[in-house]
Amino acid sequence: MGRHLNALTLTKGKIQTKKSELHSLFVEDDSLHFDYGHCLPNSDTCSVIHGHSSRISAEVFGEVGDDGMILDFADAKSRLKDAIKTVDHKFIICKKYAKINQNECMIEFHGKKGHFRLEIPASTVYLLEKEATSENIASELAEAIMNNMPKQVTAMKLFFFEGVSKGATAFRTVS
Repeated sequence: MGRHLNALTLTKGKIQTKKSELHSLFVEDDSLHFDYGHCLPNSDTCSVIHGHSSRISAEVFGEVGDDGMILDFADAKSRLKDAIKTVDHKFIICKKYAKINQNECMIEFHGKKGHFRLEIPASTVYLLEKEATSENIASELAEAIMNNMPKQVTAMKLFFFEGVSKGATAFRTVS
């Protein structure tokens, strides 16, 4: 059963309350996995280039429509898959370490394990504003997914698993 919330409205100088229900659905599926490479130059353990097999799942919040659903499960899963396609088999790194010249990306940094210089096709790189941590990757994916949700979806909690038994979450609401 949904959680009831009281919403206050002002009508002709009188405050009225309206009950609304907060509902959610969750999507967890083996097909929501992806692989990526990254490094965290200033980390003791992650400063060398390495990769992860990751997956996501999500809890979607919103209003139940006339069809009795917030969102069809297949539609929700499709929107999650669209987001992970953008990072699947990509090298994810903070843009401050990268320079793109036509179709090439030069990545260079001095980290705890030494100096790294890598030249790779730009199409194989996904650049973040911040370091490529689990928290920031989760945030980036959550933002992309939420921007692609229909209007009846009011919030979403994304679960990002960096391998087995560790990860991060990101919560987004409609802006």
